[in-house]
Amino acid sequence: MRTKGKETREPDELSPLGNVLRVLEGLNPNLNREIFELWKAWDQIMGPELKGIARPSEFKKGVLLIKVEDPVWLQELTHKKEELLERIWAQVSKGLIKDIRLVLGKY
Repeated sequence: MRTKGKETREPDELSPLGNVLRVLEGLNPNLNREIFELWKAWDQIMGPELKGIARPSEFKKGVLLIKVEDPVWLQELTHKKEELLERIWAQVSKGLIKDIRLVLGKY
């Protein structure tokens, strides 16, 4: 698709959010570095057993929204919320991420 001489992607050619964040990081060095570091370290934070189950989706007012694709895993991770917060806080400061919210959805 072309718009004013520029080529754009079709909706079915969306980029993963992690790729978008890496591009934004390069464009705006004033964006919060810790959020980018959290995104880059997400698989390590979740560990090998959980890394493909949930992904951060939004960050607003100290709350990290995490999307989980499977309802059974959503329930399991909800029970492990404090453990997940501890893993996240080991990567970024408690002052940055005060809480997490787990929701069912595609990432």
